[in-house]
Amino acid sequence: MSEHLDAFRQTAALFAKKEIEPLLGREGRDGDLSLLPGILQKARETGLTATADPAGAGWEYGVWGRACRADGPAASLAVLQEIARTCAGAAACIHLAGLAAFFSDDGAPPAAVAFFEPAWIVDWPSLRRPPADACRLTPAADGAFRIAGVKHFVHAAPEFAGLLIFAAASDGWRLAFAPKTAAGVELADPGPRLGLAAIEMAHVTLRDCRIEASAVRAGEPAAFLRRHLLGLSAIAVGNAAGALRAALAYAAERYQGGEQLDALPAVRRLLGDSGSRVAAAAGFLDSVAQNDRDDPPSLARACAAKLRITTDCAQAVTDCLQVLGGYGYMEDYRLEKRLRDAIMLKLMAVKPDALRELCAAAETEGAR
Repeated sequence: MSEHLDAFRQTAALFAKKEIEPLLGREGRDGDLSLLPGILQKARETGLTATADPAGAGWEYGVWGRACRADGPAASLAVLQEIARTCAGAAACIHLAGLAAFFSDDGAPPAAVAFFEPAWIVDWPSLRRPPADACRLTPAADGAFRIAGVKHFVHAAPEFAGLLIFAAASDGWRLAFAPKTAAGVELADPGPRLGLAAIEMAHVTLRDCRIEASAVRAGEPAAFLRRHLLGLSAIAVGNAAGALRAALAYAAERYQGGEQLDALPAVRRLLGDSGSRVAAAAGFLDSVAQNDRDDPPSLARACAAKLRITTDCAQAVTDCLQVLGGYGYMEDYRLEKRLRDAIMLKLMAVKPDALRELCAAAETEGAR
């Protein structure tokens, strides 16, 4: 398996260098995002991104391709880390597109996964059965369904065609697909955000939207959440590793007070702290990936990984930025972009306090 992982990493690294680095350039705070749709199309053609089409290049081995059901998430996580070394936003787009494809029916168009209700604090019971404020899916007279409700902070790769909506039916969770142009689907811009500018984000209101019966099937929120948290953790590791690489290169070529920067004790401590955090985060993620199953303990480990890894990696990026001093806050060096992305990764999907509650609940259940 290690040989396969090395091959995946090398493919992702070459793609990042050739296709994604030009996006960053020196244009704007987050690079030239007009290049992103073309880059993501090339990622699909290369097979880096999973697709819901069995004839697509990434169907089996792209990020969150069907092979991860049998082989585990290690390959997808390795690709995400490598892409995030160059750009966390591009890695997040590949992650979100692949995640949606994994939960889509064969041949379905690109989608966004609508998961969280406005006031839903994720807990173990709500993952097993829908909470009271979940979107409701009800049978219609013509054999189709109607769906109503609100989803907040729906994330997606650019140019998504529809929504995969976790909704409550009479017998539990269901997953429904709705084109984003369908009658009754309203998308609202949540407004400016700090980082990860490459991804799309929207609040979704569903007003009695009609859903064909063929577009509704059983849904597993826990399985989606587990993979989502692991993917974001991998992107955080890659983003921090990229920051460390940039800080090491800067310190090796700059001088202060007649000494090379990386020889100064204060700088060495910053680099050492950052490197130790990145190494520990990568090791933790690898351990969680090797023990990934469709069971509650695996979800608990994914929650712990997201909490610990994104927190430590954000601190690692902060330390790297400090190596550059005031230059670290300049857009030219892209360290401030990495810090903004690291903070967004901490907050994305499930916020730290909610993750702490989930981890505490898992520990309590495990002690019984």
